Amino acid sequence: MSIIKKYFEKIIDRGTSSRNDPWTNQGTRLINKVSIFVGALSIPYVLLTYFLGLYLTTSLEVAAMLLYSIVYFINANGAFHTSRILLLLLGNIHILSTALVLGLESGIHHYFYASVIAPLFFFRPDEYKKIIVACFFSILLGMCYPFAAELYHPYIDSKEIIKFYFHIPTISGAFIAVLSFILYFYNESFRTQKILDDTNKQLQFIGETDFLTQIGNRRKFEAVLRMEWNRALRKKYFMSIILVDVDSFKLYNDIYGHLAGDECLKKIAFTLNQEIRNDFDFIARFGGEEFIVILHDTSMEGAKLVASRMQSAIFNLNIVHSKNMEFGRVTVSIGIASTIPTNAYSPLDVIEDADQCLYEAKTTGKNKFVANHELKKR
Repeated sequence: MSIIKKYFEKIIDRGTSSRNDPWTNQGTRLINKVSIFVGALSIPYVLLTYFLGLYLTTSLEVAAMLLYSIVYFINANGAFHTSRILLLLLGNIHILSTALVLGLESGIHHYFYASVIAPLFFFRPDEYKKIIVACFFSILLGMCYPFAAELYHPYIDSKEIIKFYFHIPTISGAFIAVLSFILYFYNESFRTQKILDDTNKQLQFIGETDFLTQIGNRRKFEAVLRMEWNRALRKKYFMSIILVDVDSFKLYNDIYGHLAGDECLKKIAFTLNQEIRNDFDFIARFGGEEFIVILHDTSMEGAKLVASRMQSAIFNLNIVHSKNMEFGRVTVSIGIASTIPTNAYSPLDVIEDADQCLYEAKTTGKNKFVANHELKKR
C-alpha cells in the first residue's frame, strides 16, 4: 500500500520544483489532481453512453479524457500557467458538450465546480482581474447551458433511460463534490498553514542566527537573556555569563586573510557550542571575534569548569597563529560573571562585570580566564 501511495504522490508532484514559490507548487499539484480525477471520472460515462448507443457522447467523453491527459502532461512539464487556463476552458466546454447531447440530466450540479469556483483555485488572490474575467466567462457559458440542453432531440427516445442513469449519479455527484470541497479545504488549508509555519520558522531562524557562525546572533541573545534573567530572578538560582574573545584576531586576519579568519571563527563557534548543554545553555556571537554564553542555573564553580573546557578545546584545535607569540596558535581569553539575580541590578551589570574580567584576562597574559567573586550591587 505504501508503494502505491508513494507512486501516486510522485505522479501528483510532477511539475513541482524547488525553484517555484510554494503557491505555484500547490497549484501545480491541484491541477494534476483535477485532471487525473476528472479524466478517470469520464471512464464510466464512456462505458455507459457506449452501451446506451449514444456514440456521439461516447466520442466526446473519449476526447475529454485525452484532453485532460494532455493538460496533465503540459502541467507536469512545468507549464503551470498554460495548463490552468486550458483546464478551465476544457471543464466548461466538456460540460456544455455533454449537455448538448444528454440534456439537463447530464450533471448541472458539477457546473459550479468546474467553471465558477475553480478559477479561485487556479489564480492567485492578487490576480483578481483574471479571476473576474474567468468567472464572467463562466457565467456567460452557464447562461448557454439550458439552451444547449434543449437540443438533445436526436436521443429523445432515450429520455427515460437517460433520466434513470444520470439523475442519481448527478445528485450523488453533488454530494461527492461538496465532500471533495470540504476535504480539499481541509487538506489545502493544512498544507498552506504548514508552508506558512515552515516559512515563519525559516525567517525566525534567519533573524536569530549569525550568518557566518550559525549560532545565535545579538538579537537572539538579548531575548534569551531577558527570559533567563526573569526566570532566575523568580526561582532564585544562579545565572552565569561567559564572554569569550579570540586573542590577537586582527593580526590573524592581517596575516592569513579574512576568508581564513571567517573559517577560524566558524571552528571556534562550533567548538564552544560543543562544550555547553544545548538544552539549557545558550551561545551567541556577541560581535566581531567575541562570543557570549548564558549558563542556566550554574554557579561560579560550574562556570569556571565550562570556561576551562572551552579554553582547552580551542587550544587543542591547534589553529596556527604565528603572531600569537607565546603560544603559536589561536587562543581565547575569557571573562566570567555569576550571580543570583535581584532587583538591585540588571542583566547589563552582569555583562559589564564579565567584560571587565575579560579585559583583565587579555591584559595579563591571554589564553586564560578571569572570574569575579560576587557581583557587586550597583
